[in-house]
Amino acid sequence: GRIIVDGLPVDTTPSRQLARIMAILRQDPGVASRLRVAELVGFGRFPHNRGRLTEKDREIVAASLEQFDL
Repeated sequence: GRIIVDGLPVDTTPSRQLARIMAILRQDPGVASRLRVAELVGFGRFPHNRGRLTEKDREIVAASLEQFDL
């Protein structure tokens, strides 16, 4: 079998491209215990901005937090 995410085969799609459509967040509380929720959510924007949040990224993070009442 094959794993397809958003129409892309996971085994042959470049990691950088997959990172723009999916993410994995480990549930180890020790890793993120000092981060604010907004900072942690902002990490999800890394594939889009290479670690430098833009105003658009901040708006996306804020909208995401609002969507989940966080």
